[in-house]
Amino acid sequence: MHQPAIQSPNFGFLAEHGAHLLDFAGRAERYVLDDPNTTLIKLRQLAEELAELAAAYTNIHPEREDGFSDLLRKLKRKHIVSREIADIFHGIRKAGNAAAHEGAGTRQEAVGQLKLARRLAVWFHQAFRDPDFRPGPFVLPPTPPKVSKALKAELDQLRKARWDSERRADETEDALRKAVREQEAAEARAASMFAELEAALELAEETEARQAQLMAAHRARVEALQAQAEAASSEEQDATRAQAQAATDRFDLTEGEARECIDAQLRARGWEADSIVRTWENGARPQLGRNQAIAFCPTGSGYADYVLFLGETVAAIIEAKRRNIDLRQALDDAASYSVGYEIQAEEVLPEASGAYRVPLLFASNGRPFVGEDDVLHGVWYRDVRSTTSGSAQERWPTPSELADLLRP
Repeated sequence: MHQPAIQSPNFGFLAEHGAHLLDFAGRAERYVLDDPNTTLIKLRQLAEELAELAAAYTNIHPEREDGFSDLLRKLKRKHIVSREIADIFHGIRKAGNAAAHEGAGTRQEAVGQLKLARRLAVWFHQAFRDPDFRPGPFVLPPTPPKVSKALKAELDQLRKARWDSERRADETEDALRKAVREQEAAEARAASMFAELEAALELAEETEARQAQLMAAHRARVEALQAQAEAASSEEQDATRAQAQAATDRFDLTEGEARECIDAQLRARGWEADSIVRTWENGARPQLGRNQAIAFCPTGSGYADYVLFLGETVAAIIEAKRRNIDLRQALDDAASYSVGYEIQAEEVLPEASGAYRVPLLFASNGRPFVGEDDVLHGVWYRDVRSTTSGSAQERWPTPSELADLLRP
């Protein structure tokens, strides 16, 4: 039987690079609300294939024993991917591995990783096909018709929260109205595409034979691109690398995507984190025995982007910023929330200093550490009990490390 082509609402442009990519992407977005574990596994497969194709396009030959991480290191050394892009690849890789081997993965995490995978796919398309490509808004699948009222309410809240997270507070009313119109139009178009996607995937049953067929198609595509890259002149090879490097240099994340990165980084370090769902407004509260990053906590100075709780202890405040904002200065915003922090529930305040009520402050835009003096990268940290400045760190503290920092 002839199988209809997959029409992916978020990844359709990948058809130009091979139908096997659309199979992984289509399954990932189709099941993101029903089966987040499957979505995370498929996104890991998609990300690895994108990395292998990027290497083939740029005449980078991995060794037979090279794994996904080894390939990313080689792409980074050639500046085909930046550390920021590599970190997103690694985040998808780790989430997919946890889903495959531990059955891990929540609906919220799957949606966040799907958005970041789409951002990688856009980068890939700009790097190797159309440098001026601009995708439309990201869309979620419609809520399945046969779900409980509780699940429907959860999905509706998730959809609204994800949309609200992309709205920038400094946008004009005209810009916001335009964004709303674009999102509504994209969702209207996507409704029929998701129906077609579901029909196509039902016919394209995921058997071992089909998986072998997809892998064979991918290997054939990689080998063809490698042969093409080797046969190209040095000028043509330079032009291909230059276009890829230009797309990498332009790579940027929206504020919402930056928070997705911070969420993933915090989860990797042992925190319960989701800035869309685990918010004070949604009822998240500090609890004994849980290490949580609760988003948008009210203070007398406004809403803190995140507060880290060790059980019921208020351990730290995080200020999340967009790209190209001085993170050292962002610590001053976190400091104002420390001064204005007010007990809201059963939380316990540690000993701080002077007017400060929360001693540990952090600021980040999700971008990886570059150097101790780089104010646009890394995790910036200040302990108000001992300093009024700050320092850059490579990663977030684990709960146990934060507990050590909290001790006088």
